[in-house]
Amino acid sequence: MNPAVASRPRVVLTIGKFDGVHLGHRVLAATTVERADAYGAEPTAMVIDPHPAEVLSGVRVPLLTTFAERANALRDAGLARIDRLRFDGALALLSPAAFLDHLTSRYELAGVVVGPDFAFGQDRAGDVAFLQRAGSHRGFELRVVEPVLIQGERVASGLIRARVARGDIAAAARLLGRPPHMRGRVVAGARRGRTLGYPTANLEPVADYVIPADGVYACTVRWLDREGRPQRAGGAASIGTRPTFDDGPRSVEVHLLDRSEDLYGLTLTVDWLARLRGEQRFADVSDLLVAMAGDVARTRTILAALADATDDEGYS
Repeated sequence: MNPAVASRPRVVLTIGKFDGVHLGHRVLAATTVERADAYGAEPTAMVIDPHPAEVLSGVRVPLLTTFAERANALRDAGLARIDRLRFDGALALLSPAAFLDHLTSRYELAGVVVGPDFAFGQDRAGDVAFLQRAGSHRGFELRVVEPVLIQGERVASGLIRARVARGDIAAAARLLGRPPHMRGRVVAGARRGRTLGYPTANLEPVADYVIPADGVYACTVRWLDREGRPQRAGGAASIGTRPTFDDGPRSVEVHLLDRSEDLYGLTLTVDWLARLRGEQRFADVSDLLVAMAGDVARTRTILAALADATDDEGYS
């Protein structure tokens, strides 16, 4: 027997882009774990990266999560093995049968778990019906998991990205099962917030995240300090071009509540909680300061309500 074939891991496999690892993805993960337990196999996810649209049409697709974030979330969902499937032009041209040959060269497939719209291979010719026939021939079980509906909406990464992009944070969080986020490195800015009494961290995104629509947002912020210790604070974030001052390049600036420290060069994770208002041009700085005070007050109210809800659920 070919040693390479003999060493293939026996897996139940789920395949997809898994952007956001939303509530629907978590049902796929749970089903994969359940079927893997039944077969004595490894629950495995094959994560398609980069997004096929970027390769096939050159269209930029800002994402909810990086590959590393997706891998960590899928592990948290119980999957033991996370493999990356690098999407490129050659992979796009594979026939469905050739794509399955590629999978079976890597794994001994005990099962495959997908959603009803899953398709693969050239021109997406490999659909669920093809997989069903292939499973019967090649000896693996196919499980098709129905979509998750939340308040009548089908949970899907594209829909969540659209919600974030237009600033509908509540809807995005409802479909994700948690707040959407971005990560950014603190870089030098104009330091204007400090002179106004609201110092801000100017963030340069570390990946091509979906950034919410221009406006002001309540958020929580997480980071590791210079000694590697985890830190957390509430914050009010401004996204936009600062129309009251200069209509400069679009930026993301976060004011941390009750914290004042040197964050330059550190990477912050911002969890978006709620959109407070759209970006506005004020007649003068005094009007802006009144609005900023209101933004901070509303942020404190949102954070307090979140803390109360967390306590009610039995967490400290």
